[in-house]
Amino acid sequence: MAARLLLLGIVLLLLPLPIPAPCHTAARSECKRSHKFVPGAWLAGEGVDVTSLRRSGSFPVDTQRFLRPDGTCTLCENALQEGTLQRLPLALTNWRAQGSGCQRHVTRAKVSSTEAVARDAARSIRNDWKVGLDVTPKPTSNVHVSVAGSHSQAANFAAQKTHQDQYSFSTDTVECRFYSSSAIVSASGFYMWPNTILLQMWPREAKRLDTHQTDGKGRLRLFFREVAGFTR
Repeated sequence: MAARLLLLGIVLLLLPLPIPAPCHTAARSECKRSHKFVPGAWLAGEGVDVTSLRRSGSFPVDTQRFLRPDGTCTLCENALQEGTLQRLPLALTNWRAQGSGCQRHVTRAKVSSTEAVARDAARSIRNDWKVGLDVTPKPTSNVHVSVAGSHSQAANFAAQKTHQDQYSFSTDTVECRFYSSSAIVSASGFYMWPNTILLQMWPREAKRLDTHQTDGKGRLRLFFREVAGFTR
């Protein structure tokens, strides 16, 4: 019996400690304090222009509401910002920080046309944005429809360079995961997919693009994408 208890004690010591939930229900008085929203809160409500891959400025979902009818709210402790308490909009749930380190996945792709650059820029958009557009050409026609990413900074950069000379373009993408969250399904059936943040940085021009796209896996991502042109 003593040996069994000793073995059980050793097993319990080897088990990982439970991770406390980062979010809790706060009282009315605590909710009224000046807390910022959790990172990425705006992603639940703002749309994106699929042609330019820029934020559209349209908010069909109210991401500023955080108080419940009884005056309580949800506050989350952000481990990546020294434990700062931050507000969670009513449109989101299960928010948490992924960790302080970045898991980097570097991919390289070489393309040689403006259309290919646009297609590559929009490749990671995973929602079915084509529904209802009726833009599919006939199978017998030699036509390629480029909509997603066609007016993105990457495509505009490629178009400018191809007018000057013959170029091939390489793209390096590094992915860092910082936060994750789940969306709330409303009574009307409108589903707000978890989203991502996409930052694009261009060499020399030093232009930054802040936009996002849907991600069915529920991860808030940060991309650093660098596009450079090389003459043939």
